[in-house]
Amino acid sequence: MKVILFSILCVAVCATALSASFELKINTQGFGSGRIVGSLPNGTKAFICEVSPSTVCSTQTLPAGSITLTATAAANHEFDGWSHGTGSAACSGNGPCTINLNANSTILATFFPPSVLALQVSGPGKAIFTMNNGAVITCQSGFGLAEPFIPNSQVSIKAVPDAGSNFAGWKVLSGSPAGAMCSTQSNPCVFVIDKRISIEAKFITPPPPPPPPPPPTVTLTVTKGGTGTGTVTDSQGMNCGADCSSSVSAGTAITLRALPSSNSTFRNWSGGTGSATACNNSTAALCRITLSENSTIRATFELTQ
Repeated sequence: MKVILFSILCVAVCATALSASFELKINTQGFGSGRIVGSLPNGTKAFICEVSPSTVCSTQTLPAGSITLTATAAANHEFDGWSHGTGSAACSGNGPCTINLNANSTILATFFPPSVLALQVSGPGKAIFTMNNGAVITCQSGFGLAEPFIPNSQVSIKAVPDAGSNFAGWKVLSGSPAGAMCSTQSNPCVFVIDKRISIEAKFITPPPPPPPPPPPTVTLTVTKGGTGTGTVTDSQGMNCGADCSSSVSAGTAITLRALPSSNSTFRNWSGGTGSATACNNSTAALCRITLSENSTIRATFELTQ
């Protein structure tokens, strides 16, 4: 009796184990079209899933065990591969995916349509555009990307230069004429995408402006007169004596100083021209001027009575 009961129980349990089934959910992305076929080890097709931008694979309930998923892209479309597997569905690459289904599982299949935007950025800046699903994509300098679009949808790419740089324009690498509007410096660049279009956004850093030219050199000439004697110096090193002129950059501030000899006194400054007119008739031994043009001035000394 015990043997019979054990046999009946074993048959029931084993039958349940053999008939176990699990859910396999295949998510799709990429706006492309194609077909996914799930095959059992004996070649029987467990399911066929037609993929297009408006449909996704529904959840399949399959018996436990080995199953092979094969993805085939539609004409002019591209299967980009498997990813994001959970449960027992851990596949990658774009070849057939064989799994041992022993738990509820999900996997992502990506199909690209013919209309793909390949974008690269060179120079100090970035390019920004919005996908059909509303995602905002940024391509940074030195990088490239390829993103699919629903065929015949509108694409708008905005070029954003870094601080201190300029947008130098778009370069259509392939895909004309649909992307030909990006061959100018229009920003943003807007066009309808109907094929694979490859575009480069170019940025440049302008050279620094040339330094301003140096100010012109101007000369102050000092003469001496009167019955006395003395010396005239300035803050730029002139000592009149023998050297009675001083050449400096225009705009230089100069202080003149009259030093009478021991038997003389300083009378005044006179006859000033150009910037030195500010000293005319001054009896102060010190005279300050800003020399902006060639100028002359006379220092008069008188003998002491």
